[in-house]
Amino acid sequence: MYRSIHTVLLIGSLLFIGCGKNEIPFEIDKQRAFEHVSFLADSIGPRVPGTIEDERARNYIAAEMERVGLDVERQYVPSVWAGGTYIPQEREVRVDSENIIGRIPGKSDRTILISGHFDSSGRSVPGANDNASSIGVLLEVARAIVDYDWNMNIVFAAFGAEERGLLGSKYYVENTDLRDLILAINMDPVGYDKLYISPMPDVPPLPYQRELVRLARTYGLDRVAVDPMQILVPRYLPLGFGADHMSFLDAGYPAISINNTLAGWNYHTTHDKTKYIEPETLQAAAELVIAFLLEYDDNKEPPVVESPVYVAQPVIGNIYVFITDLYLLILVGGSLLAFLYFGFTERHSIKTLKLFGFIILFLKMLFLAFIQVLFIFLPVFGGMILERTLYPWMANPLLYMAMGIASGMVGLFFILQIAALLKLESEMKHLKYWAILILLLYTVVAFSFLGIDVAYYFAAPMLLFLITLRINSTLWSLLIGGVGIFPLLGSVGPSQISMAITLLGVTIPVFSLMVTVYVLSLPFIFYFAAALQGDDATGETIREVVSHPGTPAAALLLFIGLYYWSYTMDVYTGENPQLINQSAVFDLNTEEGTLFLSSYDYLPLMQDEISGQFIEPDDIMVSYPLEVEPGLTDLVIESETIADTLMLFASFSIPAFRDYVSIELNSTEPFEVLNSEYDVRRENRNQYVLDVLSAEGDFTDTLIVRRNAPVRVQFDIHTFDASEQPQFTEITHPLSFRYHQRMRAMVAIE
Repeated sequence: MYRSIHTVLLIGSLLFIGCGKNEIPFEIDKQRAFEHVSFLADSIGPRVPGTIEDERARNYIAAEMERVGLDVERQYVPSVWAGGTYIPQEREVRVDSENIIGRIPGKSDRTILISGHFDSSGRSVPGANDNASSIGVLLEVARAIVDYDWNMNIVFAAFGAEERGLLGSKYYVENTDLRDLILAINMDPVGYDKLYISPMPDVPPLPYQRELVRLARTYGLDRVAVDPMQILVPRYLPLGFGADHMSFLDAGYPAISINNTLAGWNYHTTHDKTKYIEPETLQAAAELVIAFLLEYDDNKEPPVVESPVYVAQPVIGNIYVFITDLYLLILVGGSLLAFLYFGFTERHSIKTLKLFGFIILFLKMLFLAFIQVLFIFLPVFGGMILERTLYPWMANPLLYMAMGIASGMVGLFFILQIAALLKLESEMKHLKYWAILILLLYTVVAFSFLGIDVAYYFAAPMLLFLITLRINSTLWSLLIGGVGIFPLLGSVGPSQISMAITLLGVTIPVFSLMVTVYVLSLPFIFYFAAALQGDDATGETIREVVSHPGTPAAALLLFIGLYYWSYTMDVYTGENPQLINQSAVFDLNTEEGTLFLSSYDYLPLMQDEISGQFIEPDDIMVSYPLEVEPGLTDLVIESETIADTLMLFASFSIPAFRDYVSIELNSTEPFEVLNSEYDVRRENRNQYVLDVLSAEGDFTDTLIVRRNAPVRVQFDIHTFDASEQPQFTEITHPLSFRYHQRMRAMVAIE
């Protein structure tokens, strides 16, 4: 029976792989798409709403749309009433930008919208991937398909002010007749590595995930993928990101967003440059968008979005199995029933086990499991010591996994020797019970506190492990156990962990990572240790090979060779620099400043050229005084008081660096702000705060204040300009700065 099942699965896989692929009936020029990205990010540069660079980008996009033959509309966006994640309080926000809209008219009353934003996240961020990449794809798609006889209307929308809170798309949705819209497809960003349906603001809708996989297989789009973690994580952990498709979702229109693999080292940093853009990914994004257009052009309706709980199980290549809540419930429930069945049928064997002896056995195996995990993580330990970094395996996760397997073989040899000394050979067969009991515990805890989708990753191996209780074959126990662990390994592999670490800016402590791996691996180490104790020829052969002195010697030599290879690699390179958080606070009253550098990894050895101070490799945070450069922070503040009216005027010498201004009003006594040209939020009875986005050199406001005591007014000018970062004489690793600067000035209104 097992052979028959294996044959059916093999034939089915071959049929899937052998399916013919269609070609996109349009020629996509990836180099032309890249040139659009380069012009926006390199020739124009950072594109903050309201700036001359923003205007140049709008003019370029409009001219390119007109050149390829689109009907173009320039929708001016003066201001938007907005609030939420990006804006602390509901208020009218000045935008002073445009949405550039291009249209291909169709024959029906159906419309699909393709969008991306053209602004960048700060005045020093080139914004090549986020999000010039999407504009490059959008313009190339428009050029490729403009002459096709489309049944539906196609709208290309280049939105402004996305980085300020999705303001351009919000204005478009609120001021455009969208009754004919059947789907909005947003891109943000699409220039690097793999393409996914965005996990923002929630789990990617299952119907569109299925469409994505089917279209990728139909047209052979090998850069399109489904990441199980991008489905699982946003269900339980809100992601602090947003994209323009959310404006359509909030208004009740169907919308999805396509994004690529995100890397924390260049996301919203000065490293978001065109040299990291992959033209092949731009081409894949363009072909994916066209595949969606072709799919719905022939009066086919987009799927109704339902939100069942589901998991995506990778099988092979771009083949995934989507397991929905009903089947998850059946699987988890079936595993629990199987546990009760086997617990009842195996009760006589279980009764022969002494509780105290069982506990002693468990503690011994905890020790052996710790040894195994220790050897698996040996390359990471070595890298931490020799390369002075917490994450040496970021240089090449797959190489470090191979090193872990090699060193794990050495650990397995010692485990068998220690197990023999502890006289565990016969008792280790009972470790299957422990493996199953631990998985039962994980399943119940996951189902109770998280959800059935998390419980699946423990229930599936538990069910298969239970089946092997009646199987005496070592080979089949290992094979079935391997299938049981596949769901977890297929969803949480090196690429997922590496992406999570880089996306979070190297913020997952190694200790926490190792403890998590250790806890999750316990039942699997127990199971495979038990499976290797089979009395058949396979079990004997494996034990002989593993126990042979030549095996650990060969594995150790392989480990040393791989480690020497890894040692020649730079963990942090120009393509993957170390992320440093830098903040500087300048007090304009004293003309002094303090610089703070922080990293969740070790800081490289470097020396500041101005102060001469060394930053030692093991410092997690350092601070030292800075001299305020003349002209850099010139801020002129004038104020006048007439009765209860405060008139404030501020002027900045270098407005191009300024991202926004916040103004705090404080007093020793409670007071009220009755009127302001800007919305003022009250922090407490003695404090008000004004946030003014994109201050352009001058700021004026007239406030009416009811007060019984003097009011102090403090200006905080926040910038994100990495050109103002300090210079270092020695850097062992490339750095990517997340820069934040505050310049303070204070006046007292008596």
